[in-house]
Amino acid sequence: MHTNKINIRMAQKEDADLIVKYIKDLAAYERELDQVSVTVQAIEQEMFEKQGAEALLAEIDGKPAGFALFHRSFSTFLGKSGITLVDLYVEPHMRGKGCGKQMVAHLAYLAESNKMKRLEWWVHDWNRDAMKHYQNWGAFQVPYIRVCRLCDDALRSLASQSFCEAAEKRERLLETDRLWVTKAREVDIESIIALESHSENRDYLWIGTPEEHRKEIYDPNHELLVFEEKVSKKMVGYALNRLDYISNKWELRRIAISEKRRGYGKEVIKGLLEYAFHELNMNRFWLDVYPDNVGGIKLYEGLGMHCDGVLRQNYKSQRGYIDQIIYSILREEYNGENQLLD
Repeated sequence: MHTNKINIRMAQKEDADLIVKYIKDLAAYERELDQVSVTVQAIEQEMFEKQGAEALLAEIDGKPAGFALFHRSFSTFLGKSGITLVDLYVEPHMRGKGCGKQMVAHLAYLAESNKMKRLEWWVHDWNRDAMKHYQNWGAFQVPYIRVCRLCDDALRSLASQSFCEAAEKRERLLETDRLWVTKAREVDIESIIALESHSENRDYLWIGTPEEHRKEIYDPNHELLVFEEKVSKKMVGYALNRLDYISNKWELRRIAISEKRRGYGKEVIKGLLEYAFHELNMNRFWLDVYPDNVGGIKLYEGLGMHCDGVLRQNYKSQRGYIDQIIYSILREEYNGENQLLD
């Protein structure tokens, strides 16, 4: 009499295509195949790279027989971790050989050996045969729990009511014709440093470290800002400002634009001037610029800023000692010359 040899093993990244096949086979059995959009690439990324879930694969006599996809869970009542079985599927010609029960038993072993308190899963109320198997294994149905699910339009609608989105909107400092000027978050730091390091910017900017930029985000006397296109949502620049609320001074310490020669720099600075003088009631808006930054000098003078003088050889860079030219505009001058900004 031949005895089938059942082997249960953990799925690996190279099994992603088999996992997708089993997901689709199970969906077809449950008459929900039209709802499946999973891809091999998604399984590779979400399961194995991000470790969002795990899976067991069953083999009978060395041939694939089925899978059990699961993830770790947590019971707040017990204060203990557990395992949630998401999908259990055995190929039709492999059924009746015990591999379904062995996969669930393997999950029970994982839970027990890791001092977990629960192994749980869902079952369709029409699947009476499966229910009988589960009851024979000692499982019971929780009579008072039903699965609630949000997706598609309902998910987006509820997400739009989140305080998180409202908070993000409040962090938008100002808008221009084409841009949102938004307070930077830690996820923006990598992009900011890439902007500073760009070949067209690095000779005119200090390149900050991740820790320096992180401090700037949380320093109440600094504002680290990013510029985002309204239409494409793409980040096209950033600025670092230092605010002196005692003397009512706004210092534009750094500004960089990734999309050159499109007028974004002028558009943003006009918005910052309006915000500094009319929203924050600042008295002086100032910055420094290197002598060879001809485009920057032309921009600042075109916006009505005045040259206050030169700090000779005030900054040491890889290019040697560099002068810094100080440009500023006062609130009374801004109000008097505002037609230049229209």
